[in-house]
Amino acid sequence: MNILHIDGLSYKYGSTPVLCSITATVDHPEVVAVIGPNGAGKSTLINVIAGRLQGYEGTCCMHDLDIRKMSHQQLCQQAAHVPQQKIDEIPFTVEEVILTGRTPHSSGLYETDEDLAVLEAALEVTRLGHFRKRRFSTLSGGEQQRVLVAAAVAQAAPIFLLDEPGAHLDPENQTELWDLLARLRDQGRLILIVTHHLHLAARRSDRVWVLSEGRLVADGPPSDAMRPESLEAVFHVPFEWHRNEQGRVFLNYG
Repeated sequence: MNILHIDGLSYKYGSTPVLCSITATVDHPEVVAVIGPNGAGKSTLINVIAGRLQGYEGTCCMHDLDIRKMSHQQLCQQAAHVPQQKIDEIPFTVEEVILTGRTPHSSGLYETDEDLAVLEAALEVTRLGHFRKRRFSTLSGGEQQRVLVAAAVAQAAPIFLLDEPGAHLDPENQTELWDLLARLRDQGRLILIVTHHLHLAARRSDRVWVLSEGRLVADGPPSDAMRPESLEAVFHVPFEWHRNEQGRVFLNYG
């Protein structure tokens, strides 16, 4: 059974093509970095998979079930989506925001013992315990993004769809984020992460999808999908790979 399978996926905004016949399959837990220049279709692809966009051509299946046939609750039980967007002021604490991730599993007005246990686990794994009583609106953009990732953890879905969750994070928190993604993968989850941090994609992902003008132009391990000549063709600047004596990969460009 495939965790995720997309076949011939195409999407238009009006008459403008944004995704063009994208086909890919993921059959085991891994961290997949989705990269490409601005306007390549990365966020649109994530939004289609998350069920936020209708009217696309082709198919998108999770665990062999077409998402068109899923209810909203079923889809949220399968995929946790963290979009990149400005968060309006909301009068909730951090732990209340994280508990919103339990909504797809809720059957009443009050949190169950399981919900509260999941909250504690999400706070621990994302290291947000000291923020739990803070108002969400008082946090920095990077801190808010971490809370939204924690809510996705609480959602307990097998698929994570993350649209630039590290956009506002400093190097320490970037590292913690990618460490968390590795732990979630090791727990059996599939992670799709849109990122402009190409050096982190090269070093920390298991697989890379490269989008260019709405097309999937490369799909494979970083060493294959991110060859300098391929990246230069997509981003229009020169790239260089370096590997130190310990085997760590460094990607330079410009």
